[in-house]
Parts: sequence; structure tokens; C-alpha cells
Amino acid sequence: MFEKIKHITLKEVGLIVLALLLFYPFTLLLQAFLGSADDSIWLHLKQTVLADYIYNSLLLIFYVAILCFFLGFLPAWYLSNYTFRGARFLSWALILPLTIPSYIMAYAYVGFFDLTGILSTVLRWFGIDGFHLDVIQTSVLGLVLAFSLFPYLFIISKAYFESATRRYVQAAKTLGLNSFEIFFKVILPLSRPALVAGLSLVIMELLNDYGAVKYFGVPTFTTGIFKVWFAYGDHLAALKLAFYLLIIALVILFIERRSRQQMKFTDTASQSQVLQKEKLPASKKWIIIWCWFPFVLAFVLPLIQLIFWALNALDYIDYSFFVLIWDSFLTASVAALFVLLIALFVNYVARFSRQVFLKKLSNYLTLGYAIPGAIIAVCVLLPFTKWSINFNNFFDLKWGLFLNQLGFTLVFAYLMRFFAVGYNGIEASMQSISATIDDSAKLFGFKALKTMIKIILPNLKPAIVASFLMLFIDLLKELPLTLILRPFNFDTLATKTFELAGDEMLEESAWSALIIVGLGCTVSFFLKKVIKL
Repeated sequence: MFEKIKHITLKEVGLIVLALLLFYPFTLLLQAFLGSADDSIWLHLKQTVLADYIYNSLLLIFYVAILCFFLGFLPAWYLSNYTFRGARFLSWALILPLTIPSYIMAYAYVGFFDLTGILSTVLRWFGIDGFHLDVIQTSVLGLVLAFSLFPYLFIISKAYFESATRRYVQAAKTLGLNSFEIFFKVILPLSRPALVAGLSLVIMELLNDYGAVKYFGVPTFTTGIFKVWFAYGDHLAALKLAFYLLIIALVILFIERRSRQQMKFTDTASQSQVLQKEKLPASKKWIIIWCWFPFVLAFVLPLIQLIFWALNALDYIDYSFFVLIWDSFLTASVAALFVLLIALFVNYVARFSRQVFLKKLSNYLTLGYAIPGAIIAVCVLLPFTKWSINFNNFFDLKWGLFLNQLGFTLVFAYLMRFFAVGYNGIEASMQSISATIDDSAKLFGFKALKTMIKIILPNLKPAIVASFLMLFIDLLKELPLTLILRPFNFDTLATKTFELAGDEMLEESAWSALIIVGLGCTVSFFLKKVIKL
């Protein structure tokens, strides 16, 4: 093994350095857990709110997971199994709630039932005045989060059902099972890997949420980290809270990986046939309502409320708003391109490297997606701040925290958080390109880099475009990372929406929220064309 490592190439050294940089910030969590924070603050947290953080986080996980099953998993099965009018549109439309970040969803639903919301306005037309509902409750928060996150489960489940085999269903029908029994005794057990993977992704995103839980006033680990960091100024205590949250995230990730390893079902090519869709029977017309239900509640109603607010705040649009749009678009585009280039580099090294440990290392780099943004932000800010100060002291400069102010800290944190989004899609496409192509290229005198540029990259165009679009959507609506690490006096559409809503300027916040949704829908449309959803 050591003899092979001696022959390591420059590009392999680059991958190792990249891995060290990406893993280094997380060593601060272990140091904080083993170290000692301010006794008064840490003891206060343990005695008063730590139990609430744990309870509320676990309660939301349980609640949102159940709701996502009904909102995402069941419609995915129905749309994959039956054909009816509007089914093709819903196959794409049920992804659109992803374009509405959870914090915007929260503002829209609270506003919808408020005195100035659409519901009260419509009721006043009929002579009913003063009607409103207090929806600032944990149960409603869970519903709002489920509306925002169920598309993750829907996408994964539908992709699985579309590739499911017909023979299992046919065999079940031969045995006399009805559709209800087929679903619970055949489909549900077979689809457990997709269900577990989808719910794990939902839970990871739930743990990352800050805007919605902050707006509803529900104390969770993420809100606690922000409070301890900014209100108390105790970085070590914030890192300790982040360590507890990291443990929960890693346990969920372990369960997901373990479940997928233990639940694998295979078919031979001769037996495998695509599951044919049936025409929806008249007795099951309720399925149409079930499939439209999440689209209307999770996308149409929030969008109507945002438009209603925006029309009441037309005077908010000025030159600074267009600057905000440009800054957000540029930040998301540049960061997405940077993450994509790093993902291509790592895939390139993993494919052509002879070092087995580097191939495994490249997969470990994707673990950052399982870690909430608040944790990454806390872990990245401290070393980058320290490096800026040390650089200034060494060269006797007065540049201040230039790494943070120039955006390097934010972009690096984006890389840690969203590397998996760029890497996984490209890796899957590269695996479909036979290794014999590399051998053939060698016969023509092509080196690894030339093979990558001339042969591999042209075949990766759909995956590259799809990965860039998905990265752009995620980066455009990212809130916790941007809130903590953005340069001074710099805003994005996400942070501006959050700040205006926090100041109860909901009508003004609607314009930036609508731009996020509009750009997200546009990108989703192109994504649909690329990956043929």
C-alpha cells in the first residue's frame, strides 16, 4: 500500500488537500465537545432549553415524516401506476413546491389566515369582518415544513416506481390480492429503500431549517445555535450545540445507509419489464383529488398569497431591488459553477486514479450534505477568521477579515454543504460510461486529462447541466449559511426576504420571495427538459 502511495500524482495530492480542507472545520466540533464552554451559559442551556431543543427537533422529524408519506409517497405511487387527465402535468408540478423555501411558505400561510390575508379579505366581501386564525403553532409548522419538503420524497419514490417491475404486481394479482393488499404487502416492502432514502433527505433538510422555525418561535437546535452565537457571543457553546445536532444527523445518515445495504432487490434483464400504467377506474376518482391536493396547498395557495402581497407593495420596486436580484443571481451562479468544477475534478481523479483509498475518500466528501447549514457556518467562520488575522499579522497588513468580506468563506461553506448535489449526478453518469473507453483512448495515446476533456465531458453534458440547475436552486434559497457568512452590507433575495418578514414587512418581502419562486420555477422547467421528468 505504501509503495503505491509513493507514486501518487499531483492531481491525487490535490484531492487529498481538498479533503483535508473540507474535513478540518469539523474537528472544531470535537474540540468544543471535549473542551469547556462558559460554565454559566452552557449550564443555563442544559438546565433550561436543551431538552426543548431535542424534543422539538424529534417531534418535527416524526410529524413531518408522516405527512410527507401521504403528500409525496402516495401520489408518486398513484401517478406511476395510473393514468388520468392531468397526471403528466402533476408529475412535474408536484416538484414545484421545492421552489418555495420553507421560510417563505411559513410567511405565506401565516399571512393567508391573518386579518390582512386573502381569506379575511374575501370574507369581508361577504360581510364577515374580523375573521382570522392563529396558526403560530408547532403542528402548523410541521405542516408547512412538510409542504416545502415532500417533493424530495416524491422525486425519489417516483423514480423508483417508474423503474419497478411488473411481474411482482402480476404475481400478486394471480394470487387474488386486491390493489389495497398489493400496495401494503408487495409495493411498500419493495420500495422501502426509496422510502428510507427520501425520508432521510427530508429529515436532513428539516434539521437545516432556520427561517420557518424562527418565525414560528419553536426552539430547535438551529435556532439555539444562532441565539448562543449572536446573542450570547459564546462560540464554544454554539459548537457544542452543533455537535449534538451533528450526532442526530449522523444517526439518521447511518440508518439510511444501513437500510439501503440490507434492502436490495434485483431482477434479471430477461424478467424485467416496465410497470405499465392502468387507466384510473371510475371507483377510484378520489385519487385525482389526492394528487392535486398537495400541489394546490403547497404551491398554488402560497403563490396566490405572495402575489396578493406584492400587488399591495408596488412602490417597493426601485433600483436597489434590481441590484439585489443581480447579486443573488451572480452569487448562486458563481457558487454553483465553483462547486460543479470541484465535483468534476474529484470525479476525474476518482475515475483515473489507481489509489483505492482515494476512490473511497471522494464518496466521504459528500457527507457535508447531511450536515445542517448552521453547523457548517459555525465551523467554517472560526478558522477563516483566524487565517485572515494571522495573514494580516504575518505581513503587517490591515486588510481586516478579508477572506470573509471577499466571500471566500461563504463560497467554501457552500462547497461543503452542496458538494454532494454536484458530485452524485456526475458520478452516476460517469459510471454509465464504460471503462473500456478509457483503455481505447490509451491506445490512441490519450492521457487521462485529454480523455476526460475529449471523450468523457461531451457525454456528461446532460448531467452537468442538471447538476448546475439543481445547485442553482439550492444556493438561491439557502438561508442559514448566507445569514452567518455573508460579507458585511451584502444581501441576497433569501436574506432580504427573511429580514423584511422578521420586521413584519410581509408585503415588501413578497417581491423578493416571488423572484426566488419565479427563478426556481424557470430552472425547474429546464431541469424537466434535461432529465425528462
